[in-house]
Amino acid sequence: MATVLLLGALSGCTQLKPLLAEFDSGKPKWQNRAAKAKLDSALITEAFSTGSCESLSRGGSIWFTDAATLADWLKPLGARQSKLILDRAPLETKGALLVDLGTVPTPGYSIGLVTNRLAVTGNKAVVHVDLMKSEIPGPGAANKRRPQVLTHPCSLFVLPRFGYSTLEVLTGPGEFLISFDNN
Repeated sequence: MATVLLLGALSGCTQLKPLLAEFDSGKPKWQNRAAKAKLDSALITEAFSTGSCESLSRGGSIWFTDAATLADWLKPLGARQSKLILDRAPLETKGALLVDLGTVPTPGYSIGLVTNRLAVTGNKAVVHVDLMKSEIPGPGAANKRRPQVLTHPCSLFVLPRFGYSTLEVLTGPGEFLISFDNN
């Protein structure tokens, strides 16, 4: 049982606390699928990420809760790539969150997760994303010129859809980005 408590303390994930009730004598009941589903449901995964999202979106964020809407949004990618993404995003019990930076003037921007765990407190779930910009390394980097290339970074994340009524997206330093009603 000490291992489970340590895992919960290290991850900072409140989703692990209800799991403690699922353990008996320090041995996890992994044969109990409900216990494993609770642990898996707190995970956020990346289904798609690109630096050229302009054919799909104009910037902003979208919360997809049904496969038909997501499939329609993915059509510009073509059938093969759309199917690969849809296979990674089972929207029966999960939702897909698009975070889109819009058009940026230089290459090197990307969107990632600060943590791959969904933080749920009461009726609110929070996703922490990192809006990253690569830097030119080396001495005098501040004075170096960057290529003038328009890019359009976006990422699609898959996360649990149930157990909360509001989904908030925060940037790495905790700044509010957007909120969605999850009813």
